[in-house]
Amino acid sequence: MFSNLFQKIVEATFSDIKRKQKSITNLFPSFGKRVQKIGQMGGVRLKDTEEDIWNFKVHSGTKKNTWYDIVVHFKNVGAVLARVAKDRRLWLTNKARVDYTKLAKVFLDKADIQLSCTCPAQLYYGGDYVLSKDKYDAKYGDKEKRPPKVRNPKEYGAHCKHVQAVFKVLPFYSNTASKWLRDFYSDEIKAIEQGAEAEVRTFKKAAAGLKARGEEEPELPTPKPTKPAAPAKAAAVEPEPEEKPKKPVRPVTKKELPEPEEEKPEGEEEESPTGPPGGLEAPPEEEEEEVEQPEEEVEPEVTQPAPTAAPAGPHKPRPTVAPRRAPRKPRRPVKPVKPTTSVLIPRKRPKIASQGEVRPEPEV
Repeated sequence: MFSNLFQKIVEATFSDIKRKQKSITNLFPSFGKRVQKIGQMGGVRLKDTEEDIWNFKVHSGTKKNTWYDIVVHFKNVGAVLARVAKDRRLWLTNKARVDYTKLAKVFLDKADIQLSCTCPAQLYYGGDYVLSKDKYDAKYGDKEKRPPKVRNPKEYGAHCKHVQAVFKVLPFYSNTASKWLRDFYSDEIKAIEQGAEAEVRTFKKAAAGLKARGEEEPELPTPKPTKPAAPAKAAAVEPEPEEKPKKPVRPVTKKELPEPEEEKPEGEEEESPTGPPGGLEAPPEEEEEEVEQPEEEVEPEVTQPAPTAAPAGPHKPRPTVAPRRAPRKPRRPVKPVKPTTSVLIPRKRPKIASQGEVRPEPEV
């Protein structure tokens, strides 16, 4: 158990190597253009396929008529198929068996692989050293233990441009992969199909047993509904006395206010009703002549609307008073504008005396 777990941790899949390869642009910014040039020169060709090995040859991107050999080794094919082929989504629509075309596409992405290339760049730029690490264990053949201290000290990338060209076209070999699985792993796939069908039959049988068991169980009698107890009568509560609305207070005008009494200075005695003090008789009062005074114009009193009853509450609104508007000033009359039309008055020219005509002499 622990050996299989350790094996899954140290093995690198096709996706893991692609993720590591993304850092190669830090070393070669034009790495993508170099890969495209390989396709222009000669491209990638699949030579043959074995039980767990695919052999490719890739043309050089700089030299003509130069080819490099690349090996793709698939590790633990049976374990990967057992993990992938159980997925019922990769089966036919009638769920009779596995669809090899769908299975091949998923297998190429999830497979554990090892690589090797005969080009010098794979060796001297650290591709073999990175793939030989225990973290990946993806170097096919002899392991490389010498790190690239001169050309790639930071160990960017995982392989050369020729391997990248193979990875670029590998998904298009799904039909080849499906034929390869039929030729070499059809027995393993059939065993996986039988095991999956046995699991399905087991689940169906268990579901049918649970359903039959549920039908045999007698129905429990339902309890009769009981009448709810009548609620206790609440004690009679005396209603609170309603507050009577207060009468509105009418504002007092200035005319209704009493005139203040004039205070008399100290030392003056009040006049007695009979006369002055000391028993002296008061001089006779002189009759005042009545003088007609012109009637004063009385301004009409402004009746204020009676305030509405204030609602009961802690705050009382102020009485509303109609605002007085100031009289408008009369507008100044607009002077008419005289039309400015120019009239041409003909000037009288002096008459010129003709020959033989005698002008009258002016009077002095």
